[in-house]
Amino acid sequence: MCQERLKKLVAGKHRIIFYFSIVILMIGSFFVWGENQSKLDRKTPAEISDYITEKMTDCYKNDNTNKCYKANAEDFINQFKISSITTVFNQNEKKSEFFKKCHLVAHYLGQAAYRKYGSIIAVFLQGNRACLGGVYHGAVEGYFMEQGITDIKSDKVKQLVSRVCGVPEDFDEPQKFTECNHGLGHATMLLTENDLPQALNLCDALSFRNEQELCYSGALMANADSFGGEDHPTKYIKADDPLYPCDILEQQQKRQCYIYGVLARFQNDLSKSISVCSIVPTEFQNDCFETIGRDRTMISADPAELKMQCGQIKKDEWRKDCISGSSYNLVIRFGAVSNIPIDYCDITETKYKNDCYMQIFRGLKRVTRKKEVIENFCGKITDGNYRNECLNSI
Repeated sequence: MCQERLKKLVAGKHRIIFYFSIVILMIGSFFVWGENQSKLDRKTPAEISDYITEKMTDCYKNDNTNKCYKANAEDFINQFKISSITTVFNQNEKKSEFFKKCHLVAHYLGQAAYRKYGSIIAVFLQGNRACLGGVYHGAVEGYFMEQGITDIKSDKVKQLVSRVCGVPEDFDEPQKFTECNHGLGHATMLLTENDLPQALNLCDALSFRNEQELCYSGALMANADSFGGEDHPTKYIKADDPLYPCDILEQQQKRQCYIYGVLARFQNDLSKSISVCSIVPTEFQNDCFETIGRDRTMISADPAELKMQCGQIKKDEWRKDCISGSSYNLVIRFGAVSNIPIDYCDITETKYKNDCYMQIFRGLKRVTRKKEVIENFCGKITDGNYRNECLNSI
């Protein structure tokens, strides 16, 4: 009996020593991490901003290749905290040297940040939605890039896909859950080396339809981005068939293809986008024209320019869809602290104004859960009726 008690006591002491050692290691790691972090950002915020802007301008004026921007992203992550970098991008993304490549560079930043921090949540907590949340998308890509996956058809891959983004409550803002699932679609294209049907089928491992569709949108965007590329160019775009590959996809995948995938490569071509949406199946046309509106906010942040672009759509119903998409995405892109969405609705024609504001209110609930932030935003609306409706939507 005494021997048994002695064994248990010794075992208990060993466990205590073991756990104590783990705690000491964790504390030590924390201080090492803190010391390493203290070596970062020794420059002032202004100096960091100047450095990043200079590097982005250099790519913009002299090279403008993805290789240049990727090198920039890795350089920034090696020198500064992701929070400092994304703050600079958030402050400067409307400038020409940032704007058009902003989302792409943010993807590269997210990938590099995941390699640095080893945690999707850490990147999501320290980053922001600058450049339409590209840092979030890149973090999910980075996660899968580091998994060393060799068999994409294995059950392990489907399990990783099904749980990597968790549930909406895991994120401090609803939109971050959206960005995670969209980024997951980009990651499935990396895993499958741009085999779109296979990537979309991986998205089907998600439990809920809305999550699957968000994942589809990321895969379809990556499919368009890889068209004509040197590294695993997609086989699932035809230059002479703007609706391909929607007709060969599974039924549940067609909607995102017709309202998102067919437009992804024509973001810079408004007239082509309008003509494509005009020939998609009737049931998808309204959503397609709404996507045109969202795409306009990738080209410009100027309310007058956005109004002019949607104004080129002749059919009233489709023009309204374009305005709704623009107003919603201005909130998603610039958050609840920017006056741009309100300025846009203020200059919108009266018959479209209500739809414009309703989409703003919808977007607000995606970018923040903080009542005081929404109240402050609503207070900036000059029209009393819409200001009250905004406050009542909280």
